[in-house]
Amino acid sequence: SIERHLLSQALFTYLLTGRVTDSEAIPLIAARKELRRCKVFDQRARSLALQSRATWEELSNLFAQKDKKGVWTFLATAQDQRGRRLLPYMATLRNLRNMMEAGVDQKALDSSLAYLQENVATSKQFPFRFYTAAALVRAENMQFWQPGYQSWQGNGEHRQTMRRFQQFRERVDPRLRRQVQAVLEDCLRRSAEVLPRLPGTTFLVTDVSGSMTT
Repeated sequence: SIERHLLSQALFTYLLTGRVTDSEAIPLIAARKELRRCKVFDQRARSLALQSRATWEELSNLFAQKDKKGVWTFLATAQDQRGRRLLPYMATLRNLRNMMEAGVDQKALDSSLAYLQENVATSKQFPFRFYTAAALVRAENMQFWQPGYQSWQGNGEHRQTMRRFQQFRERVDPRLRRQVQAVLEDCLRRSAEVLPRLPGTTFLVTDVSGSMTT
């Protein structure tokens, strides 16, 4: 058909030259190129992000250094044309601290927390995911990494991590951290409740060797 010919021609030209000759034939590609030309994360950039179906990683890489709060506030609440959140479940869980550090408004954070709580049963996340997220929000001295902690704490990676934790504690209201922790603890409990029971006897073995901390 003519439409298929125009699509293949526009796509072929783009693949060969990187130029968009017909934005109507390849709208996603055209929107993606326009998005990358944006210097600020304004309303036009937000619209292009939705049109191009940009991922949260792309938006973070393109704009987070210039407007971290704006990007994470958008990601915390935005939905695509099908009503799906731009930030999927696991990405929301793993980026709670980034949202808090960026200073997203309470409404945006509450939206993300409600999303996490309401979809635990279908999230396919094991309880340890919520535990890890809660530990990062607590931002306490990470001595639970034993027994290799004593050797690890003297290296540059540890010092950098501790500085980030200290900055996080100083920047984020303790009441906000407690709110997020409470939600994550509730999610952890819910995720444990929906785990299928294993038949027979289960034997748990924990590896605490030094290799687990390197």
